[in-house]
Amino acid sequence: MSMLNSLAPRGLIGSTRPPSPRGTVQRPLRLLHESPVIYTGTQTAVGGVGHIVGNPPHSVGTASVVPRIWAPFDPTDVCKFGFIGRHGTEANNTTAQARVWIVEEVIGRRPGSNPEYIANFACDLDITIGNVAVNAASEQLPVVSPVAKFADTIAIVGADETLAPGIRIIHDRADGGMAIAVCDRVGAVGCLIEPFIGGAYTSTGLWVVGGEA
Repeated sequence: MSMLNSLAPRGLIGSTRPPSPRGTVQRPLRLLHESPVIYTGTQTAVGGVGHIVGNPPHSVGTASVVPRIWAPFDPTDVCKFGFIGRHGTEANNTTAQARVWIVEEVIGRRPGSNPEYIANFACDLDITIGNVAVNAASEQLPVVSPVAKFADTIAIVGADETLAPGIRIIHDRADGGMAIAVCDRVGAVGCLIEPFIGGAYTSTGLWVVGGEA
């Protein structure tokens, strides 16, 4: 299997990996895109995704082109994702942000037509990279110089978890490894994630690691 297809999200053109059987606990953590997100432009408005016709977008973007990272999951399971950051000198204590939409499928009116989805804004996540590094021997996660490190702190911006429906944070501890954002919205089929390193944020690149439980 090519690297492109091994990283392609479930359900997108180019993916050769079948979806997990319904109701099973599958899909360990995996890198959702190979190149880092380096976007420093204007963040998409919270209502700027809204209604998707066709496959959900999946692109790492560029410094000026908006990234769209698709993290799919079975409607009966939960999605989990974390982040890895880099910096030209030292990644520890650098920062980034991610805007998250929870995506639900619309079906039933015209069988066989293009898939359609509703993307509801969930929250913004403030991300701080910690001091636990990606092992230089890794063949699954990004090995860069200077070393990439895991985000160990994720905070829901301007709200506690009760005001960000479906999103909660676990393993959030300084220098404790990779913090995990969990989406447990019943019936949703994925999260659309827009990482951002512009403005006051100091990371120079961000990867999203996703899984399903």
